[in-house]
Amino acid sequence: MVIPPLTYDLSFSRSSRRITSVLKNYWEYVRDDRSFPSMSEIRKNDINHIWDNCFMVKADNSCMSPDDYRYIYLGENVKKAFGEDLTGMTIEKMHAPEAVHLAEKYERVLATKLPVYDSGELHLENGQTILYRQILLPLGENGITITSILGGISYKISD
Repeated sequence: MVIPPLTYDLSFSRSSRRITSVLKNYWEYVRDDRSFPSMSEIRKNDINHIWDNCFMVKADNSCMSPDDYRYIYLGENVKKAFGEDLTGMTIEKMHAPEAVHLAEKYERVLATKLPVYDSGELHLENGQTILYRQILLPLGENGITITSILGGISYKISD
């Protein structure tokens, strides 16, 4: 499916300026009447204003543990939040005890094939705490099988 350029401004209203809202609106636009869009349909230029707060995780139904979910893209702001570039690594490599919690959220996306909202705290080994709000959105090549998860996150770091 060829996706035409966006015909409306996803950040039009005050409430839709939230990264989670903007990303979900974009995902719904791209998926059209299907269960979810493919990763190849997600175009950075369409959501360039939030792309640094986005990430992608390789995920499918064979994922059974935190070591099975691999980050395939991390925006610059996501790298800052985690304090390192985890691109190509599994979430198990994240220096935070809550990595298992993230795996549970990814599992929920795989099980329900629906968007999952999440918020909470991540406690990094460097002593920092990240207060975050995120959305996790399924992506797949055929509208049936999920192959990856698109996420958008906003956060605040507190010491």
